Amino acid sequence: MKTSHTYGLGQQTKTSIATIFALATSLTILAGCPGTGGGGNGGTDEPDRTISVDTTLATMTIPAGEVWALSDNAKLTVTGDSTITGTLMATDARVILKVDGDLTIGGTITSQDSSDTTPSDGTEFNEHPSGIYLVVGAELTLTSDAVLQTDGNVLITDTEDVLTETPDDLFNEVEDVSGDELDTLVPLPPDNSAFDGAAPKLIQSKKQSPNQQAAGLPITIAGTWPNPADPAPAGDNPVIIFRFFGNRILNLNGWTVNGPPAPNGDNADPDNGTGPKNGKNGMRLNIWNNGGPINLNNVVLNMTNGGDGGSDSDTCGSATGKDGGKSGNFRMTASGGINFNGPVTLNPGTSGGGGDATVTKGAPGADGCPGEDGESGTATGGNGADNKKRIFARGNVSNLANLTIGDLVAGNGGTATADACDGGDGFACCAGGNGAKATATGGNGGESSLNIGTLPVIPGSVIGGDGGVATTTGANGGDGGDCKFGDGGDGGDGGDATSTGGAGGDASGGAASTGGDGGDAITTSGNGGNGGDSGFGTPGAGGAKGSPTATVGTGGTGDTAGNDGDDTPTDGADGAPGGQSAVFVWCLPIPSYVNAVPGVIDPGTYSGSVLDETEVDTVGQINVEFLAIEGTEVNYQRGEQPDHFGVGNGQLNIDVSSLQLDRTGSGIVGGLRIVPLQGFGISAEAPLEVRALDANGEIIGTQTFDTIPNNFTNQETPTELDALFNVDASVASFQVVVPDVAFVTITRLYLLDP
Repeated sequence: MKTSHTYGLGQQTKTSIATIFALATSLTILAGCPGTGGGGNGGTDEPDRTISVDTTLATMTIPAGEVWALSDNAKLTVTGDSTITGTLMATDARVILKVDGDLTIGGTITSQDSSDTTPSDGTEFNEHPSGIYLVVGAELTLTSDAVLQTDGNVLITDTEDVLTETPDDLFNEVEDVSGDELDTLVPLPPDNSAFDGAAPKLIQSKKQSPNQQAAGLPITIAGTWPNPADPAPAGDNPVIIFRFFGNRILNLNGWTVNGPPAPNGDNADPDNGTGPKNGKNGMRLNIWNNGGPINLNNVVLNMTNGGDGGSDSDTCGSATGKDGGKSGNFRMTASGGINFNGPVTLNPGTSGGGGDATVTKGAPGADGCPGEDGESGTATGGNGADNKKRIFARGNVSNLANLTIGDLVAGNGGTATADACDGGDGFACCAGGNGAKATATGGNGGESSLNIGTLPVIPGSVIGGDGGVATTTGANGGDGGDCKFGDGGDGGDGGDATSTGGAGGDASGGAASTGGDGGDAITTSGNGGNGGDSGFGTPGAGGAKGSPTATVGTGGTGDTAGNDGDDTPTDGADGAPGGQSAVFVWCLPIPSYVNAVPGVIDPGTYSGSVLDETEVDTVGQINVEFLAIEGTEVNYQRGEQPDHFGVGNGQLNIDVSSLQLDRTGSGIVGGLRIVPLQGFGISAEAPLEVRALDANGEIIGTQTFDTIPNNFTNQETPTELDALFNVDASVASFQVVVPDVAFVTITRLYLLDP
């Protein structure tokens, strides 16, 4: 969203020709709303005069209380002098005012674009949808009452050629000293080709500077601009330009510049699918006097900070913060020398910090067989911007001992925080999913340096940026599923966690240098999932804990080295192994259901009591059937010493669905335990078969036994046969089938229900 802001130039004497400056891109100059009451328009919102086509006037006066409006980007030309103490406004249009004579402004000039249009890169000033462009041929006076209000650009010059420049051109021009040989002073990046490997020193200009001190018409700029109590809004690559083309003397005397802050990079916006952006670079001040000298005294140039990089975030994924923008810079170029006649302070500002990156824990992996592994989390903090300057001086630059360079501070690295997502739990008898790994890398702090070589500049301190803190939490493994009649599921392993703190930035040069501190590394690995319980099988093993790795960021070098970060690795916990589930075992004393005396058991359905495992307490009733098989002679018998029943060439059905219990607490019957006495004729070719059937009579599980233990002489500790059915559907009945070549005697049957 574009905003407006007011710049007051303070009390100023009338200056000859143009006090030329520009605010590039979206740097704005603004005030309150003009033309909304009082004055020559009778207190209405209607302007006193509207100009919608290019218009030329001999002279122009807009008195106090009067409002003139420009529309359709009409250009207004005045061949003589002009005075504005009222309001000149343009709505959804540019103000282009060319005055061949003197221009005095003690009122308000506004230009606003309600469409919130952002011009593309490379758009010339005169193609922007809004802005204030003043081309003055003679003297210019801006009184303390002057207000310039726009959400576009402001450009004041004495030649219309400047209107064909672009904000990017004027911004980048500050650090490009090729192509001219005028007297110049500019802090450049240390690797700029202008140095050709040499240390900073006064480089003699190939073009002799003319002595224009006596002939030039002086221009004096003083005061505070803009007012720090009403700071300028953020701009994109903001630049301020003073450019003089006549034979003039530019005096900067008692002048303070408070540069507008560079905007932070946009944070990621998942709703719109946009990622984070780099922080913008700080303001650049570009001062040119092509026809004379620049004299400075009691000047403070605050270049402002670079913007912080945008932050990024995600859930069960990855996030990367963006890099910070560099702090501001300035350049002075003159054809008649640059003279530091009094104290001048240049405050380069702080470079922007890297954006933070955050990955939060979301939903675990899906439950399943096995449980789904969790999603990893990876976070990378943005890097802090460097703040590295090397003084370039060319030609006639005098009294540099009056120049003080303020502290150069590099940007801090962005933090990185990553949580991984847990593994899903296992279904019954299935393993849990593994917890995912979390990885975080803090952004590196920017480097800071100041190289003044042999120049007598008074240097400030240089401070490297701190490395970003990295924090990770590995994910937990999913729990293994409980298993009534089989082995419990193993727990999933916990996720590893790796944190790497950002390195502190190095610092060198200046009055003193301090390296940035390294970033801390804080990491906690994930817990293993718990193993599943089992009723008759082996409980599941607990999952192994994850491994934490913490690597601290190293401190940057400097006269005072930065501190290394602190590491805090914390182990997760191994998952607990599963336990043995409580088991209900119900005895079916079938011999007591049939004949009172030994002998043949007739086919049919019999009811009887269900006893607990001690065979003392009755817990319910059940129906069993000795099946009559059509066309087949079955052999069912009851015997004594001990009580038993025999099945030959027959089938015993246990109707689980008829089970009626006198107490609660049971689960789903899933197994049958047979305590045989002895068997004859059972083999691999003719096994004893136990079937489990669902409520529809469909077989859902089968187990066979090709040997029968002889417990006739081992009745105190008999060998049992467990037919366990680990099935999803409920067992409605069991069938015990003996082939026609065999005969099996059984003392007890037990229903198994963990």
